[in-house]
This record gives sequence, structure tokens and C-alpha cells, in this order.
Amino acid sequence: VAPLRSAAQTLPPGQTVDPLSMQWPRFFAANGYEFAAYQPQIAKWPGNQIQGRFAMAVRPAGTSNETYGVVFFTARTEIDKMSRLVTLEDFQVTKLDFPTQRAMQKVYQPIIQAELPQAAKTIPLDHLEAVFVVSGEITKAKIQQVDNTPPRIIYTTQPSLLVLVDG
Repeated sequence: VAPLRSAAQTLPPGQTVDPLSMQWPRFFAANGYEFAAYQPQIAKWPGNQIQGRFAMAVRPAGTSNETYGVVFFTARTEIDKMSRLVTLEDFQVTKLDFPTQRAMQKVYQPIIQAELPQAAKTIPLDHLEAVFVVSGEITKAKIQQVDNTPPRIIYTTQPSLLVLVDG
């Protein structure tokens, strides 16, 4: 996590995007903590409502002890097809999970709810579409049926021959 703060951009039509503000991770600092939000993973995107999660790193300012967690969110999307940008409006943190620092989650929650909507306000449409397609493919792959029935074991005390048969 760097002390660098990425400014969100809301652009008038036809204006170019500063590529540095579109890079991941996006950084913000508040109340003595530094945060890094990594590119979001999209779970659902029906209509203009989006649900997903950010991987998040946090550390006390001036240290290198990073802790990682997940921040779940919902937002309304405004798509600018000319600029190929998505603006997240009505951004709400629905849940967060920092497994190694559960006691600190109550401290992180208000900071993340206040700062993350600005740090991740504008996202390239191509990035979100690519992530959304990949997350759909992962969901399909997770549904594969697996047969975990243990094999039948045959034990004999006489000399025998093992014959491999497919199936």
C-alpha cells in the first residue's frame, strides 16, 4: 500500500481519461490507516445494479504490516459508452471480512464506506465486462458434479494378479 491517493474522475463527454487514475490497486488513507483496493470481482450485474467484491489491503500508516480482506458491495452503474467508463453511484459496503483482524472490522467499516466510493468511482467498462464474463465462467465450472465414492477394496491372502480395467 502506498501513500498515493488515486482521484476518481467524472468526465464530461468527449474528454480523455487520465490512465493513472484507472490503474489498480487504488489507494486511500484515513484515520491513521492506508488502504489499497484491488480490481473488483463482479458477482451479479442485472440491469444497472451491480454486486461484487474488492480484495483490500490495510495497514497502519508508516508500517509494512499489511492485512488482507474482502469488501462486498452493491452500487448503481452509470455507463458512458462514448468514454467506455462506468461510474458507480449509491455505493454501499454490504459486508467486509478481514479474517486475521476480525476485531478491527468495526474500525475499518466506516473508513471504507466513506473512502472507497470515491477511490473506485470510475472504472473502465472493458475491465468490468471482462471480469463479469470470467466470473460467470468460474460459476459454471464450480457446478461440475464430482463422484467422491471411495473405491471398493479387495483384500486377499493368496497370490493374485491385479488387472486394470477402464471403468
